[in-house]
Amino acid sequence: MVLRPKELHWPGWLDAKKAKVDSGLGQLNEEIVACRDFITLATIAAGCALSWLEFRMPEIQWRTEHRNLANFLREFEQRQSMKHTLPQNATTADTRARHHVARWRALAVFQAPQSLGTALSG
Repeated sequence: MVLRPKELHWPGWLDAKKAKVDSGLGQLNEEIVACRDFITLATIAAGCALSWLEFRMPEIQWRTEHRNLANFLREFEQRQSMKHTLPQNATTADTRARHHVARWRALAVFQAPQSLGTALSG
């Protein structure tokens, strides 16, 4: 991942992006409660996005302000599919990032057909 040099960072733009992330987390925090008992593409995406956010932006301490999301991710990470796709032996940030992409793809491929089938038949 290529980052801009510090002298080219624009604080106003960064603050606006952080506000959008926080707004999205707030909305997801309210909606995740209804999805905790079943797995869909939305819950897989939410779990992977939160895991990615924690990995890439640890300075955003979202778990304390968004308790529903924190509880959801704690439970979601206990799923065998999440444990089996946890990045192993990733030594660089780029390698870990590729593992996160592979993790999302694996979860989507292996979990989605079951979820979609259940959702469509129910």
